[in-house]
Formats: sequence, structure tokens, C-alpha cells
Amino acid sequence: MNVRLEEAREALGRGRAILDAASRWLARLTAEGGRISTRRLDAVQPPAFELARHLSEFEAADALLDWGEAQGAHEAALACLYAAEACAHLEDWWRRVRRPAGAADLGFDEADLRFMEAALSTESLSALGEAVLARENAPAGASGLDADHQAIAQQFARFADEKVAPIAEEIHRHDRLIPEELLQEMAALGVFGISIPEAYGGAFVDHLTMIVA
Repeated sequence: MNVRLEEAREALGRGRAILDAASRWLARLTAEGGRISTRRLDAVQPPAFELARHLSEFEAADALLDWGEAQGAHEAALACLYAAEACAHLEDWWRRVRRPAGAADLGFDEADLRFMEAALSTESLSALGEAVLARENAPAGASGLDADHQAIAQQFARFADEKVAPIAEEIHRHDRLIPEELLQEMAALGVFGISIPEAYGGAFVDHLTMIVA
């Protein structure tokens, strides 16, 4: 296995322990009668939001590491960068709440901190940026999509380049309404139906199609 990928997985593992401790802490703060109290949850919205954000980042980081390992060195480097950012975000937050959470001794170890420092260093970021710019195809890495989903992604990308990009700045800068003609073309492309099952008049294929479109 790629050494940095292994370091990333180890850091994410320790981050998961931190997230578990944070979850238990917030569960104690919000529990009432054996259930989560919305009143108590409202009172701790900032840390609850932070916890949800970090949990989401870690789920994404785990998925990206699997993708990077399966696709190649370039994709692995991108995945490790995201994992390092997710861990660094958690480390920053955890330093501020670890004592109130009653877990002052829990945290990332020195190896994890070295991984974050190396992955987020100017040298690493510059090298990865140059690698992205040097790639003619898939600069952000291979998608891993099958042929059908690649075709869907290319179709929507062409539409965005040819129809949306030329007028996007004008619409955004001057707060214009989206032209009806463009909306009709989007409808014909199936944009508004891909999340709706065919039984209800939509054109749903699968969740991945909604994502790549």
C-alpha cells in the first residue's frame, strides 16, 4: 500500500475515536428521558453542527481513500490531501472542546500530526497542483465511472459549456432570471426528472446519475 495512504487511514482511525467521544459528549448534553431533546439540542447547536460537519468530512475521506487506492498514485495523492484537511479541521475543533467533552487526553498522535503537516505543506500542495495542471485528461483524477455514467457526465458537461457558461456571469452579476429557453432545454435533457421515479413521471436511473449530472 502507498505509505501516505496508510498514514491517512491511521489518522482517520484516531479521528474516528475523537468523533465517537464527541458524539457521546453531545448525547449527554442533549439527552432527556432517554431520548434526544430538541430543546437541549437547540442549546448546543454550534458544537452539534461542528460534529455533523466533521462526521461528513470523515465519511468523504474514507470513500476518497478507497477511490485513490483503486485508481492510482495521482488519485491517492488527492485523497490523502483531503484526508489531511479533514483531520486538521477536526484537530483544530477538538483542541477547543476536548476538556468540556471530558476527554482531555484523547487526540491525534505525533505520527498523525506529521502526516497532516507533510500533506498540507507548501511543497506538497505545490507538487500536487503542478501534477493537476500537467494532466491533459482527468486532472482531478479518474472518475471510476462505468461507460454509461461517463456518457451522462459528458453530456451534461457539454451542455454546461455550450449553453450555461456563456450566460452564467451575466445572470449572476446582474441578478437576472434564468432564461425560459434555457430552462426548456434543461427540461428536455431530463435535468428536472432525474430524481423522480419513472412511475411518477420522472426519469430516475440511479443515485449516481443524479450526482454526476
